[in-house]
This record gives sequence, structure tokens and C-alpha cells, in this order.
Amino acid sequence: EGESGIEGEDREGELPPPPYGDGGGSGGGATVGSWDPNEKTSAAGLGDPVTQRFIASGDTVEYMIFFENLSTAAAPAQEVFVTDALPPELMIHFQLREVAWGDQVLPVAQTQFDAYSTSVQVRDHRPDVNKWWRVDIFFSLDVVSGEARWEFHTIDPDTNQLPEDAFGGFLPPNNPETGCGEGHIVFQARAKADLPDNTRIENQASIVFDTNAPIVTNTIFNTVANAPMAAFDADPASGK
Repeated sequence: EGESGIEGEDREGELPPPPYGDGGGSGGGATVGSWDPNEKTSAAGLGDPVTQRFIASGDTVEYMIFFENLSTAAAPAQEVFVTDALPPELMIHFQLREVAWGDQVLPVAQTQFDAYSTSVQVRDHRPDVNKWWRVDIFFSLDVVSGEARWEFHTIDPDTNQLPEDAFGGFLPPNNPETGCGEGHIVFQARAKADLPDNTRIENQASIVFDTNAPIVTNTIFNTVANAPMAAFDADPASGK
């Protein structure tokens, strides 16, 4: 629980409560908090989603990392940092597919790269403030360690610095009806081609809001099963 007095809420009941750190906005003199009920998901895998999630060696796995500034947060987030250390069972055959928050959707077509950056302009979320912020987005991939890292920075175009206004930021407290405070990252990685059966591939991400302590997501996993994969291709509706 941070200075806002609000604890995180999990998207799904089985997810553990995130360990929040000390809150604080990045700019201005006020101390305000932005909080993250985070989650990592993947649609890949056949069989029981709790114990199996079978894939074959060489399969591509698509991951989604979600982050959200709670509707009860005291301020928007000025910076968000997402880190994902790919496990050794995944090849560095990385495809960044999409970066999004609120009504901003940035599809990315680049593959097998080690750096990406872009900037977009967003209007201040407060209806009585006529201000545009620049959001600088950086992605890097360490092809040796397998660590992928995304950075989102709100920049005041007048100063090229973080906003001095503690209530100015790219990710406002969420409105569940519009999703203005929600964001996600989509990427793909490929399992190594020579993994033996029953190899368990685990992956999780770390998310930092502003100057808070890192928050570790739930762990998502897949199990390698090469020979029996055809048994899970049957259509359960037809029984074939």
C-alpha cells in the first residue's frame, strides 16, 4: 500500500498481490502516487492451462504485458519502465508487435532488432489544461542476456525535460469505461528447436511506475511436448 492508501487489484483471481513500493510523482514538489495492477499473459499452449500449456520445440510464443494506473491513483504516471528477461529456452528471435496505451496504438513491424525508439504527442488528460506532452518510447534488447526493456517518458516540449507539473503525465488514472489509464506491450519469441519433452519455459516481467520499486508480474509458462502435440489438435466440438 502506498501513500495514496490504495492497494493493487489483480486482473485475475489467481494472480498474487503486487508488492508495491514507496510512491511518488516524478515532477513538481507534490508527492503523489501512480499504481500498477500488472499482469503478463500468453495465448500459446494446448491442454490444461494450469498444468500443461503444451507447445512444440521451435514454436513461436506471443506474450502480452499489461499495466494500468488505477482509477483511484492520485496522479498520472510520467514514466513507466518495463523489463522482461527472456529465459534461456527461448531464442533471441524477437518480434515486437505492438505498444499501446489509452487510445494510442503503435504497431511495430520490425523483427530481430536490438533498438527501437519513437515519439508521439498526447494531450493533457485534464479538460481545463490546454497542454500537449511528448511521449518518448525506447526499446532495447540485449542479445547476450536476453533482457528486453521498454521505457516511456513524458516530456515537456518547452523544456525537453519531465514535466514540473506533478499532475502532468502520459498515463492518467484509469477510467474503466474508456481505458485511458491502461497500456500493454505485445511481443513474440521462439522456443529453441532442440528442447526435450517436459521442458518448462517460464517468463515474467518487471514494471516500474515513476520512482516506485519494481513490481514483478505473475509467471507465465509453457511445457514442451513434441510427439503428442497432434492429440491436442482435435476439435473438441466435433470429437475428431
